[in-house]
Amino acid sequence: MARKVAPVFPGREKRSQHAAAASWAAIGADTSMTACSVVLVGFDAILDKMVGPFYAETRWTPEDDYFKRLAEAADPSLLHSVLAKVHVVNMDRIFIAIEEPWYYGATKDQKSAWLKQQAEVCGAFKGGLARWGYQNIYEINNSQWRATLRRDGVEFVKGKESKWQVKEWAINAFGLPDLPDLVKSKSGAKIPRPESGYGAKAKAVQPNDIYDAAACCAWMNDEIEKLGLV
Repeated sequence: MARKVAPVFPGREKRSQHAAAASWAAIGADTSMTACSVVLVGFDAILDKMVGPFYAETRWTPEDDYFKRLAEAADPSLLHSVLAKVHVVNMDRIFIAIEEPWYYGATKDQKSAWLKQQAEVCGAFKGGLARWGYQNIYEINNSQWRATLRRDGVEFVKGKESKWQVKEWAINAFGLPDLPDLVKSKSGAKIPRPESGYGAKAKAVQPNDIYDAAACCAWMNDEIEKLGLV
């Protein structure tokens, strides 16, 4: 019996490839000593519509070896996991905004060891992207993505409370789900709040880092529109 195979339509495949060439993606990334997070929105020309947000993260605990973290930060698999959800075939139509490794004024706090490791994780992440051919990389600070959120009506307050404002914006304006907040585990690591067991009722210390990545993504999306990059 002859093996059944799917029919091939060269004309249809050519049209699909041409449509995919018009697709583009805006990606926001947040890196730290405890996690790397990415969020993507974009235009899928095959579907002929905007898609996303899609998100993914890699999270570490204090038990994870530092060089293991650097190796995983440099691995583009995290980025590829969100890019797989949109038909983008041209790497020059992928735009990535990464938040700077530390906040303004951190050097005045004399946290030299923390600053060094934060910068190395962020550098490993960017180096991995450059190694695999991603060239449209923008390093931004929080004042830039905060300006984007202010245009959406966010009125920031001072201090750590502003992180919860970013979460509220990301859910209500950007379309992300209500992800589990981060709590401190017995080891002191920040982990997503478990549904049951230890930590289920612990006080949240901050929202998920994915929301900060979403803010960077929103800035990148606005920049694409403002500068006519696609």
